[in-house]
Amino acid sequence: MFAAALSAVPAFSDDQQKAEKQIRKISAMATDVNARSIVSRSMSDMLKVERNQLQRERRAMNLNYGCLFIAHELTARGMKMLDLAMRLQAHETIFQIANEQHSDWKKIADDAKKLNGRIEDNIYKHFLHADADRDRDLTEKYNSTADWVKTDADATPAEIVEAQEIYVQWRDRAAAIEGKGGSVSASDKLASQKLEDQAHDVGRMTGRAPTGAGPH
Repeated sequence: MFAAALSAVPAFSDDQQKAEKQIRKISAMATDVNARSIVSRSMSDMLKVERNQLQRERRAMNLNYGCLFIAHELTARGMKMLDLAMRLQAHETIFQIANEQHSDWKKIADDAKKLNGRIEDNIYKHFLHADADRDRDLTEKYNSTADWVKTDADATPAEIVEAQEIYVQWRDRAAAIEGKGGSVSASDKLASQKLEDQAHDVGRMTGRAPTGAGPH
């Protein structure tokens, strides 16, 4: 039995590493003010939680979107959000709390991967139907500039580059069918071009240029 328990440790650790990778991917995408709106919509739809509630929780607990996703995974298993907030105030990390709750890291990894897939789908759809997204933001009184907490800056330069590459990739795919019914607006083109420029700037600092991006 002891040997079996020991053999389970690497698998558990591997599941947590996979989950953390997906979680950090969510957080990195939300570092940009334009992409943050898409992350917010995607998480709201997946969790069936209103965006203003997600924003209040982020502010109250100083959680980036990836860590907020873990918080909702924990509350879905019965943990009270207030208890979680108090433990965060006591300087425990969301990952420490999740481990103390004996969380199923494989499920968290799978769920976070699904959210990342939804985010990528919604980036693509945004550049095809940007007006619908803007209308929803107005209806829900969502302002991505105001939706910011300190931990949004926790993403590493390499993670930001990867997020920007993904964003630009889906923008370009949408632009490729622009003549077939797509409608990438001038303002969205400008916003995504800014993202691409930022990716080049970070790439120069880290020594990793964005893949598939041409010279400026």
